[in-house]
Amino acid sequence: MMKPVTLSLTLTDSKGNAIEGADVAYDLTMPGMTMPPNHPQATDKGKGLYQVDTTFTMSGDWHAEAAVTYKGVTTPFTFDFSVQ
Repeated sequence: MMKPVTLSLTLTDSKGNAIEGADVAYDLTMPGMTMPPNHPQATDKGKGLYQVDTTFTMSGDWHAEAAVTYKGVTTPFTFDFSVQ
């Protein structure tokens, strides 16, 4: 909590080839708690790696949804985790 964290997401196609040129935007929330909007945008680092630096302001359970847009199609990926 209150320390910089890097979120990383690696995207590959069905053949294992890196997907480059996608748009990856996160929606970070705490289930059961009203939070201000937290929508960091990931940067394409190459070879299918997308990263964003963020800071979690509270400890507890968090939910992340990464909206990946590639070739006009948006696919959500969700992750649940705890911050201490």
